[in-house]
Amino acid sequence: MELYFLPRSIDIAALPSVALAERATLPRYSALYFMVDWQSRDEFILYIGRAHSLRARWSNHHIMDQLPLWSSPRIAWLAAKPQENLDAMECEAIALFHPSLNKVIPRLVWKFSPA
Repeated sequence: MELYFLPRSIDIAALPSVALAERATLPRYSALYFMVDWQSRDEFILYIGRAHSLRARWSNHHIMDQLPLWSSPRIAWLAAKPQENLDAMECEAIALFHPSLNKVIPRLVWKFSPA
């Protein structure tokens, strides 16, 4: 895969990270973030997202209710410069790593017919 917005190689394990329980210590700058579980046998990158303030984003993230399924989730991040395109970085990272929690769950639509 040709990368246009991400660094040519990303070593997720070398990125700064904090345990989910310590998310209040996250920095307040823009970043691409990775929800990881180093102890998972099947996959270690669970979710990828972007934030203009990591700490604000993780104060009440919509994915929190799904994280107890993993034993030791951590938040790792790649700091972004103001001129970097976070949306494009996120799209490339998701396409590169295919994290399971980034999958869109289709809504069930009920159709009613008049009786």
